[in-house]
This record gives sequence, C-alpha cells and structure tokens, in this order.
Amino acid sequence: MTNAENYLKDGVVAEELWKKFQEYYYKNKSEESDVGKAFINFFEQQVKLTLTDDERTILRNISREFYFILRIEGHLFLKKTKYGEMSHFTYFDRLFQSIKNGEEYSIEELLGDDKETSRKEIRLPN
Repeated sequence: MTNAENYLKDGVVAEELWKKFQEYYYKNKSEESDVGKAFINFFEQQVKLTLTDDERTILRNISREFYFILRIEGHLFLKKTKYGEMSHFTYFDRLFQSIKNGEEYSIEELLGDDKETSRKEIRLPN
C-alpha cells in the first residue's frame, strides 16, 4: 500500500495527511529541495500496514510454514511460497481489513523485527 492509497480516499482528515507529509518532508529535506517533487514522492512511498493486537497475535501463532498473507475477493489466504498454492485462512476474513483485495504481504515484514511480535517456533510434546 502506498501513501496515495492510504490518504487519497473518502473519510481521510486533511490535518492527518498534512501532518504525515510534514513528517516525511522534514525527515527527507536534504534530499527533497522541491516541495512539489517531495509531495509526489510522499504519495509513491510504500507504507507499513497497521495491525491490531489481535491480528499480530494471530500471525505470530499460525504455522511457520506460511510466509505470505493475501486477500482475494474478500477472503484471506495464506501461502507457503510467493507463487505456491493458497490455503483459505478460514474464520478471519473479517479481520485484517488493512489488507485489500489483490494485495499480498510477507508475514515476517508485517510483524517486523520486534522480538515480542516475531513468530515463535511452536514445539509439540513427544
């Protein structure tokens, strides 16, 4: 998802958009001397999805054999490889609303590097 997809839609508060652009501009001011160009670059920039605590917990606890999550026609799917077969992520279609139709994300990237949110290896007793 880009900033354009995130902010150029109905219901976005102009002050929120302006605040995010200012943060971007002042962070990159040495590289972005032209405000118009900076505005275009801001809208093209990829943004990290925001997950709820419940969504993070779910992703941390699914099988480590799955690396990607995507949405197709309103349904969530998990994949083991980028081009592999998909498994329907049953019962969670109403969650993960930040993942739009046709979008695919790496589970590891969504969780980030934080040790608290990284996936844990689940070991079954012998």
